Amino acid sequence: MAESKGTNWKMLLAVAAAVVGVGCAAAVYVKRMKAKSQSVDGMIDDIVDFCKAKAAELDTLVREVSPSKS
Repeated sequence: MAESKGTNWKMLLAVAAAVVGVGCAAAVYVKRMKAKSQSVDGMIDDIVDFCKAKAAELDTLVREVSPSKS
């Protein structure tokens, strides 16, 4: 079987799905905050922390899937 050196579509789709998922989660979070009429103080910090956690998760997944270049 020939090895392809082109675009890794599976990885691109995984990254795109992760970005969409984080965006949707942030939108739902903001919607819930507005529905409860809660103060938005600290909301940005919570969203940033959430995004950092998901980015770290995605980085771990990418490292597990990507072949080592040793």
